[in-house]
Amino acid sequence: MAVIIQPSQKGSRTFILVSIAAVIAMVAVGAYYLFFTPAPLIEAILPANLQSVADLKGLKFNPEEVLQNDFFSAEKSRKSIILPEAGASVLGRTNPFAAF
Repeated sequence: MAVIIQPSQKGSRTFILVSIAAVIAMVAVGAYYLFFTPAPLIEAILPANLQSVADLKGLKFNPEEVLQNDFFSAEKSRKSIILPEAGASVLGRTNPFAAF
């Protein structure tokens, strides 16, 4: 005759209930902060010296004026990029699986 001894299942059931309650509490706190707390305004986040950036909104920018300026038109690119010719010999081996 065999005697079967099983550990008590009461402790594991308590752990499961506490875990479920903790998950529900975390979801509730997250939902509260997501939906019910007031969103911070950008004015409250920015430091005082950066709030004057709103004054730049009134400036007009004309890119043609910049490109026709003597300073930018006199500047020439001293470097040139040489691109290789497209073809199998330049881009790789004709048979990449062939032995070296």
